[in-house]
Amino acid sequence: MLLRFYRTPAMSVSQETQTARDASFRLGLTIQEVRTEWCYYVQMSGKLTPAEENILRWLLTETFEPVNLRSETFLRDFATVCEVGPRLNFETAWSTTAVAIANACRLSKVSRIERATRFGLSARLSEAEITRFLAPLHDRMTQVPYPQPLESFRANRKPKPVEIIDIKTGGLDVLRDFSRRYGCGWDDYDITWVYDLFCNHLKTNPTDAVLFQIAQSITAEHSRHGFFKGRHIIDGQELPESLMDIVQTPWKANPNNSVIAFHDDSSSIRGRFITILVPIAPGKPGPMT
Repeated sequence: MLLRFYRTPAMSVSQETQTARDASFRLGLTIQEVRTEWCYYVQMSGKLTPAEENILRWLLTETFEPVNLRSETFLRDFATVCEVGPRLNFETAWSTTAVAIANACRLSKVSRIERATRFGLSARLSEAEITRFLAPLHDRMTQVPYPQPLESFRANRKPKPVEIIDIKTGGLDVLRDFSRRYGCGWDDYDITWVYDLFCNHLKTNPTDAVLFQIAQSITAEHSRHGFFKGRHIIDGQELPESLMDIVQTPWKANPNNSVIAFHDDSSSIRGRFITILVPIAPGKPGPMT
């Protein structure tokens, strides 16, 4: 089951005015007015009781403007209404937090909540113009336009079959092509390392899923511990320090309260004892160190 709730506005008045101006300039049209609203899509495992629905409405309502939440759109009278929201093939972090709050309020039937942004325009736009209007108003990596209000969170997309990447026959060029197609960002060292791993050690061709996982978890920039802590040999001469040694030089020269510095992408600062007040009994605060 999927419920829809609408709350207005999704933008401030100044943002809506600026959106209308920008769109008029980009599309070569006269758009006198743009209004916005949120659409909350609530997925449930069963029908809510009246009391549960009241709690859900209370959670979604703006504290000082309860009249701005209802079950029907606020944009019914606009010539064009368009919408962008999260991609449906994964649950957003916003939804995870919203569901946790709902469950804490005893709404155990709520399993997912996603929030989309809806735009009402005073001008009538074609499908192509709607696409151009929405382009700068959403993140294409995590959001997509919704041609119609959602009826469910099913993405209706079938997973692509796993592909065997024949590097035994194609050699390094196959890995270079894979890196270009999937944006792995591998350099010659990475490609040689991957080739050697599968051809000389594992003695098998990898799948596209395995190679993409390697790109994300092993050779990605934020995971290159071997690169920052490894030995560096330039023109046959080994450098006396690793890159991590160089990064830690200021800390070593001027030690501070840091217990560890730049250790496995993390640091820890030594704290101190302070006195705070905590309740030890109802209405009786007491000191704690």
